[in-house]
Amino acid sequence: MNVRSNNQTNRTRGFTLIELLVAMTIMVLLTVITVAALDSVRDSDKERAASRSVQAMLEGARVRAIYEKQAVGVRFLRDETDDRTSTSMVYVMQPKDFAEGQIRIVDTGGASPRPRQIQLGTLAPRWQTLHNRKLLLDGARIKLESVWYTIVEDPAVPNSWRLTKDFLGALTTDFRYVLKLYPTIKPNETPVELPANVAVNLHYRDSLTYASEVPSSWTKLNSGTPANNSLDILFSPRGVITGSSRAQGTFHLVMSNTEDTTVRLPVVAPNWIADTNVVGDTSATPGTWIRPAGANGSYFLATNDGKTGSGAPTWKIEHGATTDDNGVIWQCHIPGNRYVVSVFTQSGRIATAPINEQTNDAFKYAELGEDAK
Repeated sequence: MNVRSNNQTNRTRGFTLIELLVAMTIMVLLTVITVAALDSVRDSDKERAASRSVQAMLEGARVRAIYEKQAVGVRFLRDETDDRTSTSMVYVMQPKDFAEGQIRIVDTGGASPRPRQIQLGTLAPRWQTLHNRKLLLDGARIKLESVWYTIVEDPAVPNSWRLTKDFLGALTTDFRYVLKLYPTIKPNETPVELPANVAVNLHYRDSLTYASEVPSSWTKLNSGTPANNSLDILFSPRGVITGSSRAQGTFHLVMSNTEDTTVRLPVVAPNWIADTNVVGDTSATPGTWIRPAGANGSYFLATNDGKTGSGAPTWKIEHGATTDDNGVIWQCHIPGNRYVVSVFTQSGRIATAPINEQTNDAFKYAELGEDAK
């Protein structure tokens, strides 16, 4: 009897089927919650990861330029669905200058300052080949008698080029020249993609309407006229920015989610003001952006013309929600994380930092060297 009692006492109690199912259900729920949390963290880090990727790419180009003793840079490739954003980039290098043969500058007439036509003669096929290979594009620089000029293609005459300002030398004289060719993609290099749904905002910052402060050589991009695809930042063998954009001092490239870029969310926006006329822009996204105090950092876009009320409305802080302000309809936009990559042209330093949305000095953190954490 005692032996049997002891055996029954020492038996280990097992789990029932219901208990196992409950435990498995809890484990599945914990897994789902954990994965969702990780996805949320990854989504919130996409813009920061994009800024770090751009920073690393630019720093890599700078190191290559110093090591290879030639100009190397990064080309930002336009997105196929929105040519004022970039979602990929690739390393480029500066080809050797072209100085074959001689050219002549001829007077095209007209009031001064007047453009001066380049007479190519037998060089026309060679220049056409350079143009076809996208090594010779509008905005190329040419040196004549120690003076640098900018040239553009004459739209009225195929394979015809002209100076954008008066030529200082003698006309109808043959000159040797140095033609600065456009950078070309480095051999065996493939584009590097940014994280999904994140883009470099190529909109030019103008009266708080757009976002980035791009190199001056890109300004044709913001004129409404498509420019060439050479949206390049080049480093010289000394590790500083090369070309005419060096005098600009600083570039600021804003990283944001594609929705913020598509709606042209400004870097910063003014506060709401009472009794103010709101004029819509019928050529683009209508209306004016504001960032009202007490709206938890949300931005609002006027969707129609009108005059604001004498007192601030109760803002509906929900993405896409609308608020009626004395007949002016404001649509709420809750922005994603935004970071800026800043390039200091004189030193070649590259920094990343969050956008400073608290004041009109949006790039304060980057310029003070406060890198993104």
